[in-house]
Amino acid sequence: MLDLDVAKTELYEENLSVCAVKDCSVVFKAKADPVSGLLDAIGKADLSLEGSAVAFQAAGKAAALLCVHAKAKDVFAATITRGALAVFKQNKVACRCNQLVDNLPEKTGMAAYEKTVQDLNDSAKAFRALKVLRDKQPTRPKQQVHERFISKHPNEL
Repeated sequence: MLDLDVAKTELYEENLSVCAVKDCSVVFKAKADPVSGLLDAIGKADLSLEGSAVAFQAAGKAAALLCVHAKAKDVFAATITRGALAVFKQNKVACRCNQLVDNLPEKTGMAAYEKTVQDLNDSAKAFRALKVLRDKQPTRPKQQVHERFISKHPNEL
C-alpha cells in the first residue's frame, strides 16, 4: 500500500483533519486545525515530514505552503482551494483532490491563516508568519487542540 493510500484511509476512518504517512507508518495526525497541527509537527525536532504523503479534509494555501516547507512529496485533499493547488503545481508536489474551490468555507476556521499567506509564495516566510499568528492566539487545553505525534516507540507517548 502506498503512503498516500494509508494517509487517506486514516483520514477517513479516524475522521481526522490531516494525516501524514512516511514509509507506510503514520507520523502525524490531527483532528482539528490542520495548519496549527502542521506547524507543531514541522517544529518538532525528531519528526521529519520530508518525503511524506499528507492527506487533508480541506487544504488552503496556508496548508499547501507548509507542506512545501516540510518537503512533503504527495498530497491528497478532499477539498482544496485553487491557491493551494497552484502552490503544489508551482513546487512540483503531486496533488490529488475530490473538490476544487475558490475559498474554504468560514466554518473551517482557516480564514486568518489564509489571509496571512494570501500574498506570500515563499514557504519559509509563510511558516514564520503562520507560526507568529498561531502563537498569538489564546491557548486551548491540550486535549482540545488536536495533535498527536506518532512515535516509533509507543512507550514514549
